[in-house]
Amino acid sequence: MPPRGAHDLKCYRTPMSRHRSRALAHPLLRARTAALLVLCAATLARSVVAAAPAVGDTMPFRILYGRPTFVTEAGIACYLWSEGGRLHVRLVPSDSRRRVRGELRTSRAGSFRDVTPTSEDLVVKQAKPSKLEFETHTAGKEEGLDVTLAGDFNQLTLDLTIDDARTPDAVRIGARRERPRALPVRLDVKGADPSWIQRFGLYLNRGGTPPSPRGATPSGAPLPALASLGARRRLACTIWCRCERGA
Repeated sequence: MPPRGAHDLKCYRTPMSRHRSRALAHPLLRARTAALLVLCAATLARSVVAAAPAVGDTMPFRILYGRPTFVTEAGIACYLWSEGGRLHVRLVPSDSRRRVRGELRTSRAGSFRDVTPTSEDLVVKQAKPSKLEFETHTAGKEEGLDVTLAGDFNQLTLDLTIDDARTPDAVRIGARRERPRALPVRLDVKGADPSWIQRFGLYLNRGGTPPSPRGATPSGAPLPALASLGARRRLACTIWCRCERGA
């Protein structure tokens, strides 16, 4: 039987009132949980879209090889090439001060290692092994970075903005200074010409061994057995590069 004091009457809750309060709390809790889930999903979707814009152009990976000749141009030029087992990025500035932001991405199985900026003015961020961001304000001098692309990668993607605007005309890739039609540009190993893949042992099937006689180096020696797909790709790229130089 409930107490008759005024104070006790205010604090006293019958079993029926407790049951009614719990019944009202459950729908509110479910509604709050659902709202939080929707908010988290929307935030995640926005972050994914912002982090991975649609690819504007796809080019073969092999065009990367060879240091390009830098030429004087009216605007900023971004040179990207591969030489000596490393990727190289150089920003050749114009007379005016500009804000340049760039990003290198590769497949999840790949990674960027041993990042070496060429100046202290270039800020480099690496949120995860397969993504590398760089930013600078050009001040009349050449800037850039050197980095090793490692792991079982199958593509390399470059994105570049100058004063917050994508500028594909500023990009020069490889010794021939190839220009993408749009950004981001993906350099795809699978997009290479099939005859080039077969000639230099760049076999993309993970398990098999290269068939003879295609599975041989240009000198006629068979390709060594390599444990990983990345090792086979790196050897094939090295062989191709030597043949391009006439070695």
